Amino acid sequence: MKIYLDTCVWCRPFDKPTPRIESERRAYLKILRKVYEGKFSIVGSIFLDIEVERIEGGKKRESAKKSMDKAISEKIELVTQEILSRKREICKVGLKDMDAYHIASAVEGGAIYFISVDDEILNKRDKITEIKIRSTEEFLKEIEYGN
Repeated sequence: MKIYLDTCVWCRPFDKPTPRIESERRAYLKILRKVYEGKFSIVGSIFLDIEVERIEGGKKRESAKKSMDKAISEKIELVTQEILSRKREICKVGLKDMDAYHIASAVEGGAIYFISVDDEILNKRDKITEIKIRSTEEFLKEIEYGN
């Protein structure tokens, strides 16, 4: 099964710890473990690269890049008409351009799940039907227990 991890998920291990961030960090690491065990493959995109390059903290940026390089097995590098069209539709639900590009790329790459810890995306996911949008913890619960 293909999944797509939003930029905020890749960066979660390097964020200042709070109880929520710690819980999301543990879930992210569990997801990566399952990827390395061959249970999932991760689709990435040029939009992940763009956002990670914008991270000001050099250590956080480099650590996120290394994680992505190791775990992403397929990458959407071209912005096709389908991605542009899908992005425009997704923006109509009130998401930012970059968030819409991520989701459109995930769909284009054949991902079944788009995984994020961004509340803005998670709060609007019911309006997006082309892909299952879940938090890191929801995703793990769903695949482990079929909820």
